[in-house]
Amino acid sequence: MLDAFDTFRSAAEGRRLEDRGTISMRLLREALCDIAGRHGMPVELLRRHGVSLADLADDGGRISVEQYAAIWLDTAEETGDEFFCMNPRPMRVGSFAFVSRAALNCETLREAVHLALNFFSLMLDGMTGRLTEEDDVAYLTLPTSRDFQRPFTYFAYWLIIHGLMCFLVRQRIPVLAIDVVPAAPDFCADYRVLFSDEIRFGQAENRLIVASRVLDRPVRATKADRDAFLQRAPANILVKYRNDAGTVATIKSLLRSLDPDAWPDFDEVARRFDLSASTLRRRIEAEGQSFQEIKDIVRKEIAVHLLRTTTLSLSAVAGAAGFSEASSFFRAFRKWTGVNPGAYRGQGR
Repeated sequence: MLDAFDTFRSAAEGRRLEDRGTISMRLLREALCDIAGRHGMPVELLRRHGVSLADLADDGGRISVEQYAAIWLDTAEETGDEFFCMNPRPMRVGSFAFVSRAALNCETLREAVHLALNFFSLMLDGMTGRLTEEDDVAYLTLPTSRDFQRPFTYFAYWLIIHGLMCFLVRQRIPVLAIDVVPAAPDFCADYRVLFSDEIRFGQAENRLIVASRVLDRPVRATKADRDAFLQRAPANILVKYRNDAGTVATIKSLLRSLDPDAWPDFDEVARRFDLSASTLRRRIEAEGQSFQEIKDIVRKEIAVHLLRTTTLSLSAVAGAAGFSEASSFFRAFRKWTGVNPGAYRGQGR
């Protein structure tokens, strides 16, 4: 299966990665779209944060995540709306802080997610979220609303929900995939950095997908955590819970460079990084993942790339991703993406 894997490795090595410390001006324009429509473009506010109108119009321009977060925070203060004026009614400043405090009283993340979805259903018209679980996969689903035609609106909602989830368990929660009904915009890289490489547009539903087991985690955040977190919320979730954690990202890079049959075991990875096994395990766990989950993520990347770009049989794709049996691959792929590999390929991505 080496030849099949080589097609993935070549694509991974040749792909230009966006600067993970920045946000595209195109994404900033999306954030300001409804604010400008209701209140006019906040020219002076942008200027205070080092962004001119000429900068804003530059499709290739980027700003730091800290600048973007500060602009989010300041526009919320000036407009009285934490949701970029995208909802017919404003999501009043303090809404995120309120639900965060309330969620601290929940015992598990599952209970907290239900509370948050119910709260935002009251605050945001047409965004009645629901949580369902099936085959070890959890789906946070939103209806499609005529008021919300841009993908950005759904991503902004999930950024808030996902950031709250991560804060409550004090770990980043890996996002398996995100599906949205609207068509893909001409920029997607920032969404993948914020959430997951697996972003799918033009789908039948709007949903964020995570592993069900993460919902069993206890709420670990304390009042002291809350006070520090909420001082800059919700904007600080952009910085704190991005999809680019250091140790995990380094291990992924190592695995991407090797055929799955040649992957080192955990102790060998630790030796390669000049760390003890216990130190490496603590660092991975601090980023909300395990070594097995990291391997699964890279296996999924291999499988998705081959399903998208080749006509290899499903059994060949399974072998290239490191599975000895196709049945195990089918079960794993559904757990990763919420669909079977054949159906995924049939969707034409």
